[in-house]
Amino acid sequence: LNYDHDENLPNPTLGNREKKPRGRKRWATVAEAKHLIQAASESKNPLLLPFIQLALATGMRKGEILNLRWAQIDWESQTIYLNQTKNGDPASIPLNQYALHALNTLKKYRVRSSTWVFSHPNGERLQNIKNSFATACKKAKIEGLTIHDLRRTVGSWLINAGERLEIVQEVLRHKDIGTTREYYAHLEKSKAREALEKLDNTKIYILEDVNIRKR
Repeated sequence: LNYDHDENLPNPTLGNREKKPRGRKRWATVAEAKHLIQAASESKNPLLLPFIQLALATGMRKGEILNLRWAQIDWESQTIYLNQTKNGDPASIPLNQYALHALNTLKKYRVRSSTWVFSHPNGERLQNIKNSFATACKKAKIEGLTIHDLRRTVGSWLINAGERLEIVQEVLRHKDIGTTREYYAHLEKSKAREALEKLDNTKIYILEDVNIRKR
């Protein structure tokens, strides 16, 4: 049994990467995420749901998740330790309750002879989960969403929750704040607009109807 072969889509070749256009702005709304999670819970691939949950709870990259080993999880400190990342630097990922729930679910499918968190029943590492993800998106009637967009979703949700770009940079582990700004500054601008529009509900415009006498 191969977990990503059981969907009605052609299996991608090993090493085939999703194209990530520079400056792409697609991310999942809360409603889309709920529909996606529901569809994933009904997937033939039992690893899809915890994969999506872990991605949305941590902002980790697809490769970081699929290459995760059990030894990298410190349950006591509730932290994932990555020896090497895309930036070439080690990193520590704090685990919230949602992430811990996903990892505990994965324990049910753990192959004792395997060191991989995401593995096939034969113990080999799961190379890709793209087919199962695409099938879930289709079932949830979500268009244009890629696996990498889950990471972008985390950043977008944080900005919309009022977090600063510097915090998003830290969570997503961008080396340069410019990268964070490129993807999320437009959301900060929209939040600024929302904040200013809230002034309509205050008395700040009390002078609007006051006749200002000429000097």
